[in-house]
Amino acid sequence: MSGRPDQGRTPGVQLRPQPVLAWTEHDLNMALLPGFSLNAVSSLLLYGLGFFNQALLARVLPPAEYGHLAIMATTVMFGGLLLGEWLQRGATYVVGRDRAEAEVTGSALVYCAVIALVVMGMAIAGRNLTGNGFRAEWILVAGITVLHATQKSGQGINLGSERLSIVAVTPLVMICAYLGGNALAVFTGVGLQLHTTLWIWLGAMGLSATVAYVPALRTGYGNLVFRRAIMAQTLCVGARGAVAAALIFLLFRSSIWLLGYLATPLAAASFRVALTFADLMQRLPNVAGMVLLAHVVRGHDRSGQLSLQVAQATMAFSLLAAAGIGLAGRAALAIAFPRYPEAYIPLMCMLPGLVCTGPASVLNTKLAGTGYPAVMIWAPAVALAVLMGCSLLLVPRWGLAGAGLAVSAAHITWSTLVVRAYMSATGHGWRRFLRWSGFDDNIQ
Repeated sequence: MSGRPDQGRTPGVQLRPQPVLAWTEHDLNMALLPGFSLNAVSSLLLYGLGFFNQALLARVLPPAEYGHLAIMATTVMFGGLLLGEWLQRGATYVVGRDRAEAEVTGSALVYCAVIALVVMGMAIAGRNLTGNGFRAEWILVAGITVLHATQKSGQGINLGSERLSIVAVTPLVMICAYLGGNALAVFTGVGLQLHTTLWIWLGAMGLSATVAYVPALRTGYGNLVFRRAIMAQTLCVGARGAVAAALIFLLFRSSIWLLGYLATPLAAASFRVALTFADLMQRLPNVAGMVLLAHVVRGHDRSGQLSLQVAQATMAFSLLAAAGIGLAGRAALAIAFPRYPEAYIPLMCMLPGLVCTGPASVLNTKLAGTGYPAVMIWAPAVALAVLMGCSLLLVPRWGLAGAGLAVSAAHITWSTLVVRAYMSATGHGWRRFLRWSGFDDNIQ
């Protein structure tokens, strides 16, 4: 290791020191912006296809069943985080810095096979023990969760190897297969029920997980080996980031579970519709953060200037998106989700928090690239406590509006803590953060 400070790094992980690179504006345009453009187009296309898929499901499924699907989908996403996020983030770090792609790929495949046996075994055992009290669809949910974790691990390997085109295409494969299967079931007269769409989702997720691993498997099967040391290093690097990601997911999505518990599945369905529109405001910030991460871990943003400029651009996008949703949201709901006009109320209540989380998501990625400092765990934990407290207080009184306000309060809390941590680490102040000055000529 070099003599520079290792503050913020995960203890016990020996990573190769990266040379200090001076980036010009031309370098930025040639390296960061093309990757962002590709993934931005992909993400917007993914959002559009996902929007049509949700609109189709909301029209065809009864409201109670659509609510149950929203709860199950939230469970799949959270399960994928618990099982695969540490591997995705750790693989990005280890493959990117140590170029150990074959070892990480072989170890990841063994891990995914093990969790498939464990998770599916637990689901089947739960079905047998509880009998009629257990919905058979949860077995399908378990399978989708395992495949989602597998897809995430493959994406981590691809991101570490800077295969941004595959990173962009993989989720598109899933949503195209999912939407296509649902549409085919509806328009051929087969019919679409909850268990039918879960079977279609299972097949779509399996296809995308396969696509995610194709580039890594081209290195040759003989080079794929399981190495305990590689898995330990990947876990050490990725575990803290996985905990942070799980907390952030709960911050953004746990209201669906809370509404299912505090209210009804119908309320959860309406809130899911609101989140469909809210997701639009998170698309570009998430893409910007994903592309930025590959540069941060390689030492291209030591001063924090690049991440600050990306965050400022993201803030402008968030403000424009919020204005668009505020003006056209009610009309869009009437067209795409005519059964759920009440979703407009929580959507409006969430907008202030969503505006704040756009730039905060980018700066959170900058912190992640420095080794997942502790603030990445305690900041979303504090915000999650705010969400739980506000939800328990406001949802019984104000229903969906209370849920939206609770989410907004939690998002503002998290964003404030993340921005302050970034400023403390880089020395940038609020005035610099709020003043756009364009890209500097040299970015360190």
